[in-house]
Amino acid sequence: PGPNLVEVVARSSLHQIDSPAAAIQVVCTAAAVSRPRLCILAIGIDTYSQSQLLDLNYAAIDAQDLAAEVRKIASTQFDVYAITLLNEKATFEGIAHKFKQISTNLNLTGDDVFLLFLAGHGMTRNEQFYFLSHNFKQFQGEVVNAVTPELVRQWLVDLKAFKTLVLI
Repeated sequence: PGPNLVEVVARSSLHQIDSPAAAIQVVCTAAAVSRPRLCILAIGIDTYSQSQLLDLNYAAIDAQDLAAEVRKIASTQFDVYAITLLNEKATFEGIAHKFKQISTNLNLTGDDVFLLFLAGHGMTRNEQFYFLSHNFKQFQGEVVNAVTPELVRQWLVDLKAFKTLVLI
């Protein structure tokens, strides 16, 4: 956008004679083209408030490393926003709040990309998969404070990013 000076010079095939430069100023009034955004939400949970689960060793570091590596690689093509939620910060409420915050603050569009990475324990109950948040509970056979695929799908719809990748 803005003024641009364009100059043209004709040169003989032997580069011995140059024409006088012809110049023109062109003003571009189009808006600047912004780069698409890539938003990464990497969640890694090694430790849980429920003591019956075995601690994991690499979920949190995998989330950190993935966010850092994708940021490094993608920053040539995208404006990258990398967010990590690790261990005790990855409660059910914390995950839901982070999705809401991304939806409100970034206002993603069809040109943007959203990447969700989930590393931690999961379980299946009654043919339903659950990603277990840091503060999940089992109460009378029901799983509470866990993330279902339907919930992820709704959060993704609310983000309005047409291009999404979910890694579990």
